Amino acid sequence: MKRILFRNILMLASLTFLWACDGDDDGKTSGYSVTNVSEVPEWQIDWSSNQERPDWQEPVAYDYENWAVMLFIMEDELRPYVDENDMMALFVGNELRGLASPAISIGDGDDDSAFFLLKAYGNDSGQTLLTVTLRYYSSRLKHIFTRSAQIYYEPDKVYGIDEDLQPQFSLGSEKYPIVMNLPLSTSPLAMLFESGQSEEQSSKSQTAASPIVEPSEGDIVAAFVGSECRGIYTLDDNLLDASVEITVFGRSAGESVTLKYFDADEMIVYTFTDAVKME
Repeated sequence: MKRILFRNILMLASLTFLWACDGDDDGKTSGYSVTNVSEVPEWQIDWSSNQERPDWQEPVAYDYENWAVMLFIMEDELRPYVDENDMMALFVGNELRGLASPAISIGDGDDDSAFFLLKAYGNDSGQTLLTVTLRYYSSRLKHIFTRSAQIYYEPDKVYGIDEDLQPQFSLGSEKYPIVMNLPLSTSPLAMLFESGQSEEQSSKSQTAASPIVEPSEGDIVAAFVGSECRGIYTLDDNLLDASVEITVFGRSAGESVTLKYFDADEMIVYTFTDAVKME
């Protein structure tokens, strides 16, 4: 059975986003339009680019005093594109300290995982705090993703065994340099989960009004700039709560982002007419 969003959150949201929700003959309201569909929408972010394959070379081992082993797992967003020609490199400044290719695949079908295993070379003894940059080249996407972080480098240590090392490369895309986390409970989506009746109508009928949509597992939220998908969130068994956000990827500040909601049970897509600005 579907579960309804936290009403106290939505009540606050409704103070900010006000629309009339009276339907008409063509399936439109003042806040959104409704489309019946026969299949689940195939909304995807287009990560493809045109960057050339970098000429990264394995470090010369005898130039360094020691090394550590690092095992990185690919994030779900990019895992479908992993290819045997991909490369992952670790840099300290402009110096390449480790290189891994190809990926190691574990599992079958939809449950498989892709790992990159590399030796990170160094001349530091003991535990040293380093600022490192990981660069991942996707041969299918022709795209170099970049993420930087501070780590404690320790010779002879194996990283990524006791806990996953999973760089969020999708947050380091040159194609989409701006990232916005949009809380669903305070976005235009909030109107879908509110009553289709006005407060006055609800008071007269003395009955609790039903929400337009009761979110359930398998529903999908997507963000668009024009016809280009810029963010996707599929509801899981936690449904929507106060902490849920959709990550929206932008090319520049000020882009107009519109939202769509796919109701999996009813096979309906709700498209919102009001836009949110990319910040």
